[in-house]
Amino acid sequence: MKQNRILVIHPSLNTGGAEKIIAYLVNTLAKGYSVQLMLLKDIEVTLPIDREVKVVIKECYSDIPILGKQLIVSLKALADMATCIENQVKLFEPVLVICFDLRVLLATCKALKGKENMIMFSERADPYENRKYWQYILKSIYKKVGMIVFQTEGAQKFYGNGIKNRSCIIPNPALTRGLGSKQEGCIHRENYIFAAGRMQYRKGFDLLISAFSEVSNSNPDTKMIIYGSGEEKEKLKRKISELSLDDKITLLPPIPNVIEKNRAARLFVLPSRSEGIPNILIEAMMARIPTVSSDCSPGGARLLTSNGEVGLLAENNNIMSLAEKMEYALSNSPQMEEMAVKAAESIKRFDPAIIAEEWRNVIEKQINKEQKK
Repeated sequence: MKQNRILVIHPSLNTGGAEKIIAYLVNTLAKGYSVQLMLLKDIEVTLPIDREVKVVIKECYSDIPILGKQLIVSLKALADMATCIENQVKLFEPVLVICFDLRVLLATCKALKGKENMIMFSERADPYENRKYWQYILKSIYKKVGMIVFQTEGAQKFYGNGIKNRSCIIPNPALTRGLGSKQEGCIHRENYIFAAGRMQYRKGFDLLISAFSEVSNSNPDTKMIIYGSGEEKEKLKRKISELSLDDKITLLPPIPNVIEKNRAARLFVLPSRSEGIPNILIEAMMARIPTVSSDCSPGGARLLTSNGEVGLLAENNNIMSLAEKMEYALSNSPQMEEMAVKAAESIKRFDPAIIAEEWRNVIEKQINKEQKK
């Protein structure tokens, strides 16, 4: 029997959270489908991919803001990306195309104009933080796309009943960077806090640095490491110097095994203003590292921590609340260790096998719906 063909498109497959889920998804779908992974940047693939998955690498992705000062240039770049995708669709002839990136979605809709029902889009960001015009554009696009996969109920609710019949909720699976689900603990802890992620405004590292400045007054021997790169890095460096924290906060480049390298940390902190379901928080919980996270929109951290029962939740975008939770965590190590053990048990509800079945069911329904037309 001929296998149905599925094309998954993304900019690259490096160290990001979405990339980890994409690797997991294509490896899952390789058992039962003919899967092709199209990457639009010629960057090294750092995640394990099943040998049954054919990886096609192009160089046609553009980071230029779509509705910015370089509008003509950005639209030309989007059109070039759409042509690249259209050519690959013609070669592979998939029954379903899956996207995780907004620019890729826009280019794919252009490439498959009139056949948008073939597209499945996984919404990773927080819709509440989008500008009004993007909210309008996305609502319009989502009414054409075959299926939208949200990570949280909060994100799905944002778009109202208009797309309810063509959307579903699938949370992220509990995976390590090696795409496994091994849980580990640590007995001896070192006196430092760590955080990791893209250094951009929505990740809230400026909040974390300010909160740590408050915490450092009563915990002068505690250090902090932040792993990441991005447009906010120089600004964060200046903030650290302004607060006289150069000897206490270290900024390091991103590493693929950040949780493994920091299993002995006293605390992991997620200070984001917005997130989908934060993969790195899942990994920290699996490793039984005590956690503090902001109650960021649209509710992923709250979902993972069971409303703050297995990981401390700080008020979103609130420096003092974040500082108070960090202070409590550092002053109550036994309670935090107990919470970390419960967190590792709680995260088992996101077992990769269960989540894989949810993806397969949604994909199969979508394929069957298209084939009946």
